[in-house]
Amino acid sequence: MVRNPQVTWGSAKPSEGDLAVSRVLHFLAMDIHHRADRLRGVDSLLLARINSLVDQLEVDLNLALSEDDE
Repeated sequence: MVRNPQVTWGSAKPSEGDLAVSRVLHFLAMDIHHRADRLRGVDSLLLARINSLVDQLEVDLNLALSEDDE
């Protein structure tokens, strides 16, 4: 492992969360690869509906989840 005040590089042991995300992304990649004909774009009506549902929603991604949320 080489360190200086600005950069750290080397190999890191993946956390359990990293492995879970990696598995989900791998599953999605394989599904897209094998079923590319099923991919559909998001049309403007669906996008407008999504935006109407979340437009006023504020999320602070830096806040920790409460015990009820975990």
